[in-house]
Amino acid sequence: MNRPVVFATGNSGKLCDARRALAGLPFTVFSPAEYVEQCGCGGEPPEVEETGSTYEANAELKARAISSWVRAVTGEVVPIFADDSGLEVEALGGAPGLYSARYAGEGCTFDDNIQKLLCALEGQKNRQARFLAVLALVVPSGDEESSQPSVKFFRGDLLGEVTLAPRGSGGFGYDPIFEVSGKGKTLAELKEGTASPETHRTRALSELFGDPLFGGA
Repeated sequence: MNRPVVFATGNSGKLCDARRALAGLPFTVFSPAEYVEQCGCGGEPPEVEETGSTYEANAELKARAISSWVRAVTGEVVPIFADDSGLEVEALGGAPGLYSARYAGEGCTFDDNIQKLLCALEGQKNRQARFLAVLALVVPSGDEESSQPSVKFFRGDLLGEVTLAPRGSGGFGYDPIFEVSGKGKTLAELKEGTASPETHRTRALSELFGDPLFGGA
């Protein structure tokens, strides 16, 4: 029987990435809402404000908040992980980085972010960039008195460059304008259909599921 693991996100694209990456492994990845529902409980997971100054801090904030909520609602102790990720563009000094999801302002769309980034790079020859993902895993102890369970971090990155215009219909976020080094295609093109290319997030997930908690070396 597959072991449940909760990915502390409501982003369907991130969930899809995780499930594709873990296909064939003895785990079932749930969003927080999906997990409490299958436990016969109800409720909406809390919104967690990303106030950290690093990817690690933001990922930990989300993982701890959702871990506390799931435990309070279901009484279950289950591994829970969260991610914070971003696109770092060399010519922009690493921007948008931590602010990738809201680069064009609060309430912006993926298309808004893409258009702002393309405008910022207009006429720029250096378009080198990398995607970075950091996962924070709350390690369950089963100790009812423990209010601060330990957290482990896992990182993955992917090198590439920003294209002149969007290409491809797969993926989400900046995927249509990020051409992966050595592939000649954007992540959006690589993710079309049922393809499951290696990404910054799948690399971080490989590290996470290699942890002894999940039977890794």
